[in-house]
Amino acid sequence: MEQASSVDRLSTELIISMLEWLPRPSTALVNCSLCCRDWNRITQRLLYRHVVLDTTSISRFLARCPTSFDHRIHSLTLLIRDLPMSPEEDLRCIVVIGSKAARKFWEDLQALSSRLSGMSCLRSASLYRPSIRTALPGFYIPGKSLLDFVRSLPPSCQSLELSVRALHPDRECHCQALKFVMHQMRFIRIDLPRLCRDFIPIHLPNGRKHKLEHLIINLAQLYPGVTDTKYRDARTSDTKALERGLIPLLQRLTEFSGSESLKTLRVISGLKSDRSDPASYAALVRHDILANNSQSLPFRVMRPHDDETWMLRTKERDFVCLREDLIPMAEEFEWVSAVGGTRLPSEMMQHSSLVPLATPPTREQYCRQSNNTFKLWRDESITNRRLLEVAEGHSREQVKVFEALPDDWCRSEDGTVFPINWEAR
Repeated sequence: MEQASSVDRLSTELIISMLEWLPRPSTALVNCSLCCRDWNRITQRLLYRHVVLDTTSISRFLARCPTSFDHRIHSLTLLIRDLPMSPEEDLRCIVVIGSKAARKFWEDLQALSSRLSGMSCLRSASLYRPSIRTALPGFYIPGKSLLDFVRSLPPSCQSLELSVRALHPDRECHCQALKFVMHQMRFIRIDLPRLCRDFIPIHLPNGRKHKLEHLIINLAQLYPGVTDTKYRDARTSDTKALERGLIPLLQRLTEFSGSESLKTLRVISGLKSDRSDPASYAALVRHDILANNSQSLPFRVMRPHDDETWMLRTKERDFVCLREDLIPMAEEFEWVSAVGGTRLPSEMMQHSSLVPLATPPTREQYCRQSNNTFKLWRDESITNRRLLEVAEGHSREQVKVFEALPDDWCRSEDGTVFPINWEAR
């Protein structure tokens, strides 16, 4: 009689604990699944735990992944990427009915929504658009598709991210789908082109209480040519839209039953710089509803002809990052991307086996790795003073940010700073 090997005597739970330490994404877990039938059965639990799809791979997932695996999915991330139009398609038609590739994606999204109810262990769902540098014509997501997706989420789902700028440019508001799942969510992040007054139900039916702990709403849009978020047909740059509409609505949310669980309630809006004033900075405004204050975080491209490297100043330190990292930094990384693309709230990411992407470097880390510098830093080094401060106000305010030289310093026509009495000395 053959004696069982030491590996065969290990319990299933212990093997799963060891396999969870394998780096992801990698082929190591796939190789383990090919070891034997027992290991194949065990690794299937981990292979489908965090599913990441995009607008092209969703078709393969629906075709190859059997519905019997749906209960193994714990998080679902759908990366929204533009699908180009075919050369023979008429631009005037696809703006209305969508391109062929977009219509195929709508069918796949509808099929995925129909399978959500079978994902009984699903804890997090994310529709996330990683970056919008240009908006391709003919690609958008119909409001009905978004509504069906959200309403099909199982009761186990506790976190939801809707970061979808690719919606049809009509007057219809698509965020009302949140009303149907608000009672079960702990984490919500919203980044939609249009919001309405009814997207948050203040009173829940049947005496239910909110479980909501973290709510992040992004209104800022950093890429030109893409539709800005609108609230009741008002542009986000309009302070009155914030004062009269969105922020008072969120303040009301804190007064009702279940609000004691709220830990984070923030809105991110954008402020443009005054191009005629070199001292004016663009800023991302962080409206903290619970603390009843706002912070205008200034940012600027570090080199005039390099659109990839940006500086963002907070109260504590400066960061150097890509343009697409500016808004997550203003949100203080409440939602995090992992290696491989999975999107989770930071609190859930800490309790998972996933490896989050590295955060952008601080000024000190950047200067140690690069010989490049930033004009503001150079001027602050010369004057030995902090020339740019984070502007603060109450939660409904958007305070503009300006660089301010000390009274005994001035700036030459070429931008060099020097003390006023420099010539006398």
